Amino acid sequence: MDKNIFSGFRESRCSSAFLKDRLLLVGTQLVCLFFFVGAMYGVLGDVSLPGTEIFALLVLAASAWVGGVVVSCLKLPPLLGMLAVGIFFRNAPFIPYHADISIMWASTLRDISLVIILLKAGLGLDPPKLMELKLDVLKLSFIPCLFEAASSAVLVHYFLDLPWIWAFMLGFIISAVSAAVLVPGMLDLEEKGLGLEAGIPTLLMAAVSIDNIAALTGFIVTFSIITSNENLTWTLITRPLEPFIGLLFGTIMGVFLWYLPSENTTEPVQVFYRSSSLFLGGLCFTFVSKRVGMAGAGALACVSFAFIASLKWRTQEHFKYITYIIGIMWNLIEPFLFGLIGAEITLSSLGNNLGYATLALCLGVLIRVLFTIFALLGSKLNFKEKTFVSASWIAKATVQAAVGSQALDYARSHRTEPNFKEYSQQVLMMSVLSIILTAPLGAAFIDWLAPHLLNAGYVTCSSSPDSSGEEEREQISDVTVTDYGARRSASVGEIEGFIRGLKSGVNV
Repeated sequence: MDKNIFSGFRESRCSSAFLKDRLLLVGTQLVCLFFFVGAMYGVLGDVSLPGTEIFALLVLAASAWVGGVVVSCLKLPPLLGMLAVGIFFRNAPFIPYHADISIMWASTLRDISLVIILLKAGLGLDPPKLMELKLDVLKLSFIPCLFEAASSAVLVHYFLDLPWIWAFMLGFIISAVSAAVLVPGMLDLEEKGLGLEAGIPTLLMAAVSIDNIAALTGFIVTFSIITSNENLTWTLITRPLEPFIGLLFGTIMGVFLWYLPSENTTEPVQVFYRSSSLFLGGLCFTFVSKRVGMAGAGALACVSFAFIASLKWRTQEHFKYITYIIGIMWNLIEPFLFGLIGAEITLSSLGNNLGYATLALCLGVLIRVLFTIFALLGSKLNFKEKTFVSASWIAKATVQAAVGSQALDYARSHRTEPNFKEYSQQVLMMSVLSIILTAPLGAAFIDWLAPHLLNAGYVTCSSSPDSSGEEEREQISDVTVTDYGARRSASVGEIEGFIRGLKSGVNV
């Protein structure tokens, strides 16, 4: 494993080798989909045929995946294709399947997506990187996020007539940066050797998880206040405590996973049980906290659970396989998430207050850009590098898709105030609009501005398996399947060795 694991994917995107690999990857995915559909029919029979919820979900997810593949060929984030397919799925009069999807399963799948996003955020918090960059990471994570959230809240309050608490909830939703857009771009910079001397890829990938956590914490607190039926004063006192309860509980359970299973267990078995514990624990925290009326505790429990567990795990060689597995889970759920969030949008709802909504988003992003430059004052970056960071720090996607419809889901399943559903639809509309406007723009800025604003430096390539190659193996889990062939691949020999170990280990 001495060579760089991504060295096999440096061919031109137009080369025959690249096109062949991409076609074979897509073909493999289609074969897996065909087998899965056949198995579903074999087990469930008529329950999986047209007119049923299972069939509608499969059609939506498969169509969204195809949309992601097509859009990724244009060097745009695949999630845009998935989102567009979802909107088409809802608004095309000749597609009748949307009505077959129940509120319960749509909400459940979005919650599962949020769990995986939170686990990825927790695993992505790398303590050595945080210690190395320290103040720059914290400033870049909190200052742009909080100022964009506050300014967006003021703007949507006056432009869209949202109540203050709703405005702040929406501000926190649209202030989160998308790792699904940012991380692949940063991996490209590392491959091209751009910005490495200044540490820009490392800085941004270290800060994006904390940025998401900060935005989600603000959303959780404000959403808990909105949905509370208690006295307002008591609510303002108790609801902000929920995230800290989740943080404490996740920390305790994360420590337990340091010792489970035994260190004497074979590596593949450890990977299996630790990955399963992470995922099932995240589901447990999220759904149980909602069931007992403390939804704010579940999200921070997921993040702290994954982060604390990873403190011990990342010192071991098999940690990279755990990140692989969580990354694969995200690849599987991603078409459902963006397809379903797109399917919530009708063209008529998107047109309501569209001009003011767009203006509010643009002004909020402009304020984020300015405060990103402000946050980097005192850092070692020059003006061009600060400009690049501020331009690449605007893309929205994953968090907005995962939580943008939570208020609407709540309105459909609970008795609420008369204006609750109207406000929640505006929140959803703004969330989708933020993805449409900023995801392609952020990806384009990274691709176009990097050669002009960043210095070409050394490529972090090492013969040691414990150095930069190891870091890149961990980061590959953030690249989507539809974009995977265009990016990089892990060492085939390494993966084959792991699979052989897994086959022998599961029989222990």
